[in-house]
Amino acid sequence: MIKLNDLQQPPEVLEAVKKVIESKRFVKGPLVEEFERQWAAKCNMRYAIGVSSGAMALELSIQAALPEINKGASLSTQSHVYKAVGNAIRRMGYNFFIDNENPIIYTHHLHDSLPNIEPLIEDCSHCHGYQPIADIAIYSLFPAKIFGAIGDAGIIVTNIKEVYEKCMDLRNHGTPNGTNGRMDEIQAAALLAKLPFLDFYIERRKEIVDMYDKGLGRTTPGDFHYSYCIPGSAEKATILLKNGIETAFYYDNNYMALPLHPFLTDQEVEKIINVAKTL
Repeated sequence: MIKLNDLQQPPEVLEAVKKVIESKRFVKGPLVEEFERQWAAKCNMRYAIGVSSGAMALELSIQAALPEINKGASLSTQSHVYKAVGNAIRRMGYNFFIDNENPIIYTHHLHDSLPNIEPLIEDCSHCHGYQPIADIAIYSLFPAKIFGAIGDAGIIVTNIKEVYEKCMDLRNHGTPNGTNGRMDEIQAAALLAKLPFLDFYIERRKEIVDMYDKGLGRTTPGDFHYSYCIPGSAEKATILLKNGIETAFYYDNNYMALPLHPFLTDQEVEKIINVAKTL
Protein backbone atom coordinates (compact mmCIF):
# COMPACT_ATOMS: atom_id res chain seq x y z
CA MET A 1 0.00 0.00 0.00
CA ILE A 2 1.27 3.46 -0.93
CA LYS A 3 0.34 5.50 2.11
CA LEU A 4 -1.16 8.98 1.92
CA ASN A 5 1.47 10.07 4.41
CA ASP A 6 4.50 8.56 6.12
CA LEU A 7 5.34 9.79 9.60
CA GLN A 8 8.75 8.13 9.92
CA GLN A 9 11.13 10.20 12.01
CA PRO A 10 14.89 10.72 11.72
CA PRO A 11 16.89 8.91 14.42
CA GLU A 12 17.88 12.28 15.87
CA VAL A 13 14.30 12.64 17.15
CA LEU A 14 14.48 9.52 19.31
CA GLU A 15 17.77 10.66 20.83
CA ALA A 16 16.40 14.14 21.52
CA VAL A 17 13.27 12.78 23.21
CA LYS A 18 15.38 10.37 25.29
CA LYS A 19 17.39 13.31 26.63
CA VAL A 20 14.21 15.11 27.68
CA ILE A 21 12.96 12.05 29.53
CA GLU A 22 16.31 11.71 31.28
CA SER A 23 16.25 15.42 32.22
CA LYS A 24 12.86 14.98 33.95
CA ARG A 25 11.89 18.46 32.82
CA PHE A 26 8.86 18.25 30.56
CA VAL A 27 7.18 21.67 30.79
CA LYS A 28 8.51 25.26 30.79
CA GLY A 29 12.00 24.19 29.82
CA PRO A 30 14.79 25.63 27.66
CA LEU A 31 14.01 23.61 24.51
CA VAL A 32 10.73 25.41 23.87
CA GLU A 33 12.55 28.72 24.16
CA GLU A 34 15.26 27.55 21.77
CA PHE A 35 12.75 26.32 19.21
CA GLU A 36 10.87 29.62 19.46
CA ARG A 37 14.09 31.50 18.80
CA GLN A 38 15.03 29.37 15.80
CA TRP A 39 11.54 29.34 14.29
CA ALA A 40 11.22 33.14 14.58
CA ALA A 41 14.53 33.50 12.74
CA LYS A 42 13.40 30.99 10.10
CA CYS A 43 10.26 33.06 9.51
CA ASN A 44 12.16 36.37 9.59
CA MET A 45 9.97 37.50 12.50
CA ARG A 46 10.90 39.09 15.82
CA TYR A 47 9.01 36.79 18.19
CA ALA A 48 7.61 33.27 18.38
CA ILE A 49 5.30 31.62 20.92
CA GLY A 50 5.17 27.82 21.07
CA VAL A 51 1.70 26.47 21.87
CA SER A 52 -0.12 23.16 22.20
CA SER A 53 -1.73 23.01 18.73
CA GLY A 54 -2.46 24.94 15.56
CA ALA A 55 -6.00 25.54 16.82
CA MET A 56 -4.60 27.05 20.01
CA ALA A 57 -2.29 29.25 17.92
CA LEU A 58 -5.33 30.56 16.02
CA GLU A 59 -7.31 31.23 19.17
CA LEU A 60 -4.53 33.02 21.05
CA SER A 61 -3.46 35.10 18.05
CA ILE A 62 -7.06 36.28 17.51
CA GLN A 63 -7.44 37.03 21.21
CA ALA A 64 -4.18 38.96 21.33
CA ALA A 65 -4.64 40.87 18.08
CA LEU A 66 -8.20 42.09 18.55
CA PRO A 67 -9.48 44.27 21.40
CA GLU A 68 -12.13 42.88 23.74
CA ILE A 69 -14.57 45.67 22.83
CA ASN A 70 -14.97 44.20 19.34
CA LYS A 71 -16.38 40.90 20.64
CA GLY A 72 -19.44 39.94 18.62
CA ALA A 73 -18.13 41.57 15.45
CA SER A 74 -17.67 39.52 12.29
CA LEU A 75 -14.24 38.61 10.96
CA SER A 76 -13.64 37.75 7.32
CA THR A 77 -11.92 34.67 6.00
CA GLN A 78 -11.85 33.04 2.59
CA SER A 79 -13.89 30.08 1.44
CA HIS A 80 -12.74 26.44 1.61
CA VAL A 81 -10.78 26.65 4.83
CA TYR A 82 -10.51 23.97 7.46
CA LYS A 83 -13.17 24.14 10.17
CA ALA A 84 -10.51 24.99 12.78
CA VAL A 85 -10.49 28.59 11.51
CA GLY A 86 -14.22 29.14 11.97
CA ASN A 87 -14.15 27.30 15.29
CA ALA A 88 -11.35 29.50 16.60
CA ILE A 89 -13.15 32.68 15.53
CA ARG A 90 -16.38 31.60 17.25
CA ARG A 91 -14.63 30.39 20.41
CA MET A 92 -13.02 33.82 20.77
CA GLY A 93 -16.45 35.48 20.68
CA TYR A 94 -16.64 36.60 17.05
CA ASN A 95 -18.71 35.66 14.05
CA PHE A 96 -17.21 35.20 10.60
CA PHE A 97 -18.14 35.71 6.98
CA ILE A 98 -16.58 34.79 3.65
CA ASP A 99 -14.64 37.44 1.77
CA ASN A 100 -12.21 35.97 -0.74
CA GLU A 101 -10.91 39.40 -1.76
CA ASN A 102 -10.12 40.88 1.64
CA PRO A 103 -9.93 38.25 4.39
CA ILE A 104 -8.78 39.37 7.83
CA ILE A 105 -7.61 35.81 8.54
CA TYR A 106 -6.03 34.26 5.45
CA THR A 107 -5.30 30.55 5.18
CA HIS A 108 -2.67 29.40 2.71
CA HIS A 109 -4.77 26.68 1.22
CA LEU A 110 -4.59 23.30 -0.45
CA HIS A 111 -3.29 24.65 -3.74
CA ASP A 112 -0.63 26.88 -2.19
CA SER A 113 -2.39 30.14 -2.94
CA LEU A 114 -0.71 33.31 -1.72
CA PRO A 115 -2.49 36.54 -0.75
CA ASN A 116 -2.22 39.72 -2.80
CA ILE A 117 -3.26 41.67 0.30
CA GLU A 118 -1.88 41.80 3.81
CA PRO A 119 -4.30 40.11 6.22
CA LEU A 120 -4.30 40.67 9.95
CA ILE A 121 -3.35 37.04 10.60
CA GLU A 122 -1.88 34.51 8.19
CA ASP A 123 -2.65 30.85 8.81
CA CYS A 124 0.48 29.20 7.41
CA SER A 125 -0.38 25.67 8.52
CA HIS A 126 0.09 24.36 4.97
CA CYS A 127 3.29 26.18 4.04
CA HIS A 128 6.08 25.65 6.56
CA GLY A 129 9.15 27.46 5.32
CA TYR A 130 7.14 30.39 3.99
CA GLN A 131 8.00 33.80 5.45
CA PRO A 132 4.81 35.70 6.36
CA ILE A 133 3.99 39.12 4.99
CA ALA A 134 1.63 39.94 7.86
CA ASP A 135 2.86 40.91 11.31
CA ILE A 136 1.06 37.92 12.87
CA ALA A 137 1.06 34.36 11.56
CA ILE A 138 0.44 30.88 12.91
CA TYR A 139 1.66 27.42 12.03
CA SER A 140 0.11 24.09 12.94
CA LEU A 141 2.81 21.54 13.75
CA PHE A 142 0.49 18.53 13.50
CA PRO A 143 2.55 15.43 12.63
CA ALA A 144 1.24 15.10 9.06
CA LYS A 145 2.16 18.66 8.05
CA ILE A 146 5.19 19.57 5.94
CA PHE A 147 7.00 20.09 9.25
CA GLY A 148 5.41 18.42 12.24
CA ALA A 149 5.89 17.40 15.83
CA ILE A 150 5.37 13.90 17.21
CA GLY A 151 2.06 14.96 18.73
CA ASP A 152 -0.02 18.13 18.77
CA ALA A 153 1.85 21.44 18.69
CA GLY A 154 1.66 24.86 17.07
CA ILE A 155 3.47 28.18 17.02
CA ILE A 156 2.63 31.86 16.63
CA VAL A 157 5.07 34.33 15.09
CA THR A 158 4.74 38.09 15.25
CA ASN A 159 6.62 41.35 14.87
CA ILE A 160 4.37 43.09 17.42
CA LYS A 161 5.75 43.13 20.96
CA GLU A 162 2.33 43.62 22.56
CA VAL A 163 0.88 40.61 20.72
CA TYR A 164 3.89 38.52 21.75
CA GLU A 165 3.55 39.48 25.41
CA LYS A 166 -0.19 38.86 25.46
CA CYS A 167 0.13 35.45 23.77
CA MET A 168 2.89 34.44 26.22
CA ASP A 169 0.60 35.42 29.09
CA LEU A 170 -2.55 33.81 27.71
CA ARG A 171 -0.91 30.44 26.99
CA ASN A 172 0.02 30.15 30.67
CA HIS A 173 -3.31 30.91 32.40
CA GLY A 174 -2.94 34.68 32.05
CA THR A 175 -6.03 36.82 32.60
CA PRO A 176 -8.53 37.52 31.35
CA ASN A 177 -9.48 34.26 29.60
CA GLY A 178 -6.07 32.61 29.69
CA THR A 179 -5.61 28.89 29.30
CA ASN A 180 -3.10 26.07 29.43
CA GLY A 181 -1.82 26.33 25.88
CA ARG A 182 1.88 25.64 26.29
CA MET A 183 4.12 23.58 24.01
CA ASP A 184 5.90 20.85 25.97
CA GLU A 185 9.60 20.01 25.98
CA ILE A 186 9.23 16.68 24.17
CA GLN A 187 7.58 18.36 21.18
CA ALA A 188 10.19 21.13 21.18
CA ALA A 189 12.99 18.54 21.29
CA ALA A 190 11.54 16.65 18.34
CA LEU A 191 11.02 19.84 16.34
CA LEU A 192 14.55 21.06 16.98
CA ALA A 193 15.92 17.68 15.89
CA LYS A 194 13.88 17.81 12.67
CA LEU A 195 14.55 21.45 11.82
CA PRO A 196 17.74 20.70 9.82
CA PHE A 197 15.60 18.47 7.56
CA LEU A 198 13.02 21.16 6.75
CA ASP A 199 14.60 22.20 3.43
CA PHE A 200 14.67 18.55 2.34
CA TYR A 201 11.01 18.09 3.28
CA ILE A 202 10.06 21.18 1.25
CA GLU A 203 12.18 20.36 -1.80
CA ARG A 204 11.22 16.69 -2.01
CA ARG A 205 7.52 17.54 -1.83
CA LYS A 206 8.04 20.10 -4.60
CA GLU A 207 9.81 17.49 -6.76
CA ILE A 208 6.86 15.12 -6.32
CA VAL A 209 4.31 17.82 -7.11
CA ASP A 210 6.25 18.70 -10.26
CA MET A 211 6.12 15.02 -11.26
CA TYR A 212 2.38 14.92 -10.63
CA ASP A 213 1.85 18.11 -12.63
CA LYS A 214 3.89 16.86 -15.57
CA GLY A 215 2.18 13.48 -15.59
CA LEU A 216 -1.36 14.79 -15.15
CA GLY A 217 -1.08 17.93 -17.28
CA ARG A 218 -1.65 20.34 -14.40
CA THR A 219 0.07 23.41 -12.95
CA THR A 220 0.34 23.85 -9.19
CA PRO A 221 1.55 27.25 -7.95
CA GLY A 222 3.77 27.87 -4.96
CA ASP A 223 6.79 26.21 -3.39
CA PHE A 224 5.25 24.75 -0.22
CA HIS A 225 3.07 21.71 -0.79
CA TYR A 226 1.12 20.07 2.01
CA SER A 227 -1.24 18.05 -0.20
CA TYR A 228 -1.94 17.32 -3.86
CA CYS A 229 -5.61 17.12 -4.71
CA ILE A 230 -7.50 16.13 -7.85
CA PRO A 231 -11.24 16.01 -8.59
CA GLY A 232 -12.53 12.86 -6.94
CA SER A 233 -15.44 10.64 -6.02
CA ALA A 234 -16.03 7.53 -3.95
CA GLU A 235 -15.70 5.45 -7.11
CA LYS A 236 -12.35 7.00 -8.02
CA ALA A 237 -11.08 6.54 -4.48
CA THR A 238 -12.05 2.87 -4.67
CA ILE A 239 -10.09 2.44 -7.90
CA LEU A 240 -7.01 3.97 -6.28
CA LEU A 241 -7.41 1.77 -3.22
CA LYS A 242 -7.74 -1.38 -5.35
CA ASN A 243 -4.44 -0.40 -6.93
CA GLY A 244 -2.77 -0.07 -3.54
CA ILE A 245 -2.95 3.73 -3.30
CA GLU A 246 -4.36 5.44 -0.22
CA THR A 247 -6.35 8.66 -0.63
CA ALA A 248 -8.57 10.97 1.42
CA PHE A 249 -11.08 13.77 0.98
CA TYR A 250 -10.21 17.13 2.54
CA TYR A 251 -12.32 20.15 3.44
CA ASP A 252 -15.73 18.59 2.74
CA ASN A 253 -15.40 19.06 -1.00
CA ASN A 254 -15.04 16.77 -4.00
CA TYR A 255 -11.26 16.93 -4.19
CA MET A 256 -9.27 13.92 -3.07
CA ALA A 257 -5.67 13.99 -1.93
CA LEU A 258 -3.04 11.79 -3.52
CA PRO A 259 -0.08 10.52 -1.47
CA LEU A 260 2.42 13.28 -0.81
CA HIS A 261 5.32 12.98 1.60
CA PRO A 262 9.11 13.20 1.28
CA PHE A 263 9.64 9.44 1.50
CA LEU A 264 7.72 8.53 -1.67
CA THR A 265 9.96 6.99 -4.31
CA ASP A 266 9.90 8.10 -7.93
CA GLN A 267 8.59 4.65 -8.85
CA GLU A 268 5.66 5.02 -6.45
CA VAL A 269 4.86 8.45 -7.84
CA GLU A 270 4.88 7.08 -11.40
CA LYS A 271 2.48 4.31 -10.36
CA ILE A 272 0.12 6.84 -8.79
CA ILE A 273 0.23 8.99 -11.93
CA ASN A 274 -0.50 6.02 -14.19
CA VAL A 275 -3.53 5.01 -12.14
CA ALA A 276 -4.78 8.61 -11.71
CA LYS A 277 -4.66 9.14 -15.49
CA THR A 278 -7.27 6.38 -15.90
CA LEU A 279 -9.81 8.01 -13.57
